[in-house]
Amino acid sequence: MKLTDFCFAHDGLFVVPAEQLSATGLNAAFADALRKRVSEPWVDQFEAALSLYWTRASQLFDDAPDTWFPPRKQNLCVARDLLAARPYSQPFDQASWLFYQSDFDPDTSSVELGAYLFFHNERLGLTRNLTTALVHNLAYFLQRTSAELADFRAGCARCVRPDADAFRALADATEWVPRIYHVALKPPVLDIGEPHGKLEAADLLVPISLQDPMRKLGADGLTVGQQVVERYYAGFAPQQDAKHADALCSWLQDSAPHVLVTAHDGRTLWDPDDAMRVDALRDLVDGIAQAPAESIRDDLEVISERTIRMLAMLKDPDALPQPHELDQHVGTYIHQSRKLIAYTIDHPRMNRLREPSPPYERLMLGARTIHEWGHLAVDAGLVRVPPPQREAFSDRQREVAETLDRIIAAAPPPLRQAAREEAKLLEGHPEQPGTVLTSALMSRMDDFAANLLARRVLSAAEMETYVRANVVSLAQEAQIGPWLKLGRYAYEFQYLRLSRMDDPFGYLLDTTWLRQHYVDLGIASADQIRELVDAVTAVCACYAIDPDAFVDAAAGA
Repeated sequence: MKLTDFCFAHDGLFVVPAEQLSATGLNAAFADALRKRVSEPWVDQFEAALSLYWTRASQLFDDAPDTWFPPRKQNLCVARDLLAARPYSQPFDQASWLFYQSDFDPDTSSVELGAYLFFHNERLGLTRNLTTALVHNLAYFLQRTSAELADFRAGCARCVRPDADAFRALADATEWVPRIYHVALKPPVLDIGEPHGKLEAADLLVPISLQDPMRKLGADGLTVGQQVVERYYAGFAPQQDAKHADALCSWLQDSAPHVLVTAHDGRTLWDPDDAMRVDALRDLVDGIAQAPAESIRDDLEVISERTIRMLAMLKDPDALPQPHELDQHVGTYIHQSRKLIAYTIDHPRMNRLREPSPPYERLMLGARTIHEWGHLAVDAGLVRVPPPQREAFSDRQREVAETLDRIIAAAPPPLRQAAREEAKLLEGHPEQPGTVLTSALMSRMDDFAANLLARRVLSAAEMETYVRANVVSLAQEAQIGPWLKLGRYAYEFQYLRLSRMDDPFGYLLDTTWLRQHYVDLGIASADQIRELVDAVTAVCACYAIDPDAFVDAAAGA
């Protein structure tokens, strides 16, 4: 699989992978590929906006680290129109930003609008709140020149993205934004005139006379956002007739795919062992539109095909144990009693009855299906540390603990104390943080083992999607301490090894803020982090797939 094949796998949306970005633009080869598929002016404006974002994000973080984020690379998903992607979604959850193609078209945007949209997407992705993104980012405009503001307003006037009205309102707001203050970026003078109120989370000081306009900006932005979402779903509106529901049910009866269809409350709506009984499902999908109905059928075909392929690889599929845990939050799981993949058709996070599968979601569905079966294979001992490797496995774990202890010992005193506190919270000895943290990491190794098997079954595109959706920044995880986060990053690097990217370590450093939050702040050097990553990699290398469990021994090699 070529990278460009993955990036342009969908007609309505394309991906600019994080590793193809730099502080000044795009890697040359990928830029050339985009010029051929989009246009040269689009690429030029994109690179100009990206460069501005990088410079300004660095400066904002230097000046106001409490309320601004350092720049980072992200997977950029670019939708061609409203119906190409669910508005305000992240196709790779917590690891992507959604733009529209018009955002970097000189005829429908501007360099300044494009640059601001990077900040908008970052704030929106972290807070998942449109009002917060609009209001908290107002301080960005305190440092803009009159020429820069004019270019931003011109871009908003030309804007045709689905929520263009919200950005036009923001452009209007830039007329009064210079009257507000920011604790770090624009501290108030001794006498600031009229009374001000403080927006604590954003460190903004807002004059009383501007508080209503600020509230209106946030409320209007939210209203526009809601209208955009409504228009999106209206594009897949239910029909007055029942033909698409009937077609879906008839297909299930005729094809009997190897999958259960369930409701969000756990009820089984359709079972391949009783394929003709479709009444419960038929009631739920009554009036469904064509696109969602066909998408559900395609989803079920993917699950069935992946399941059949996986079970056919095994000499004794009945040896797989019954699942002992249910993980229903992603809408696809192995049913505890039936030992089949269950597809929750009305899962509240998926909207499967209202929209077709968004870009890359079906690739993720295929990956999730095999990952679930992979866990059962691990439970059955089909992926394990074989006896000849067990002594080395123990030695490699000890090396991880020793590496952590060395990094912790070299850290500033407050961080050494933090390591002891983390060890205590994990119910371990506070003077042995490396050992305690390593033990916590080992509890996640079943996931790696399941993925090791999944790599043999999944397509390259499915594996790439799964990897990019599973390596995310832990910066917002307040319940995890800095050392457990570092260990988690070293573990999650193992996902990246399953992808086809050229520099997985660079991807880890640059997409998660690991470089800025650890290397730049002097907590751990890049070499130390690399040493820890290599030590965890050596642990993972001890795992092997049992070739004797497979019909084709090469499948387990």
